[in-house]
Amino acid sequence: MASLKAKAALLWQSPSLWLLGSNLLTRGLSFVVTLLIARTVGVAALGMYSSTLISAASLTTPISQAMANSATLMAAREAGGVSSWRKVLAANAWVLSACALLALAGPWFLYARTGTKDSFGVMPEVGYAVVAALALGQLLSQFMLGLAHGTHLSRQAAWVVTAMMLLGLLSCWPVIQIWGLTGALVQAALVMAAPGLLLWLYTRRQSAAVSPAEARAGHQDAWARFSHALPSIGSTFINNGTNWLCCIYWVLQHHGHAGVGLVAIGLQWAVIMQLPVNSWGGRIVHALGTAASQGPSALKKETALQVRRCVGVTVLTGLGVSALSPWIADLYQADRHMLIALILINGLAAVVSSINYVFERVFFCLDSQRVWLATSMFTYAIQLVFTAVAIPHSLLAVAWGNLLAVLLIMAIVFLHLRWRWRQTAVGPAHS
Repeated sequence: MASLKAKAALLWQSPSLWLLGSNLLTRGLSFVVTLLIARTVGVAALGMYSSTLISAASLTTPISQAMANSATLMAAREAGGVSSWRKVLAANAWVLSACALLALAGPWFLYARTGTKDSFGVMPEVGYAVVAALALGQLLSQFMLGLAHGTHLSRQAAWVVTAMMLLGLLSCWPVIQIWGLTGALVQAALVMAAPGLLLWLYTRRQSAAVSPAEARAGHQDAWARFSHALPSIGSTFINNGTNWLCCIYWVLQHHGHAGVGLVAIGLQWAVIMQLPVNSWGGRIVHALGTAASQGPSALKKETALQVRRCVGVTVLTGLGVSALSPWIADLYQADRHMLIALILINGLAAVVSSINYVFERVFFCLDSQRVWLATSMFTYAIQLVFTAVAIPHSLLAVAWGNLLAVLLIMAIVFLHLRWRWRQTAVGPAHS
């Protein structure tokens, strides 16, 4: 009995478990909402819902990820718990303001080209407001969660996310039944923004105000970190822009909202395959950053460990989802053969992407973001050409193009890292 209590206590204290749990609930809410839309309004309406969310996230995710990484590293350096959060927030005030403007302009531009066609009863002003709330909410929430990761408060932050997801799960059915697609979109915006707003309000209550001198002292560091991350932002921007063209814009042109709905279902289950890896993002950055400070040998060892960990869990989740794909298609009342094929190809891409997920963070620690950006530009250009040529003939062009791109990135980056670490090993031997 004592042993069971000890194990339960360890599980309760495990940040990784809580992060995984909160991400599972996030994906669970997404699963339930998309399933309800597909079964009550139709797969085409699901295509409209998905195109709105993807348009909001495509240009915001690159910025929010970079700001979350910066928040994690700055908060870890301050080592002051919640009291350091307000200081890091003040240091990043101008950066966050600039990012907020980009997070508004970009998604609005994309939504104007996809969201106003066959809107399924969603008023244009509501659509633009939802896109703005989704974009700004994602930016704030990711930054605040980054602060939590940097001060070893991941578990407490995961509690906030968990609570919001549970409220969303309990309310999504009546919301969709009463307000339809409009209600689903508004709820998605509220759920996205709530964790960031709650953590921000908590920070203001629990920590003292930062003096202007302290804020100015942190501005330079914040801008330097943001500038350092620009190649990574550019790389993710290119990735997301490519995905928007391939998964939304061209699919909408050639296969309509129903095609977008099928692609969205396939991508949703691909995200579930990568769920454990994505939930460990902040901790992976922290582990790689610590190893990098200890030297190339430690970083190489930590990279191999993180790759094995990420690949192993993604293979398991990928096999599970692939085995269930026939029943998934029936559940959504979707084209069975097409959706099964999309899920199988996406499963292969998810495994490769889990490796690239670690590699991108290694490049961040090595200050080799320009190499990553150049690699991304090359591979995504190939994906764009492939998809543009093939999409009029088959919806599967979306999945095959993505698999081609992630395989090319993995191969190029692996060869670069192997060459770099060999050079590092040879250098001391000749000195």
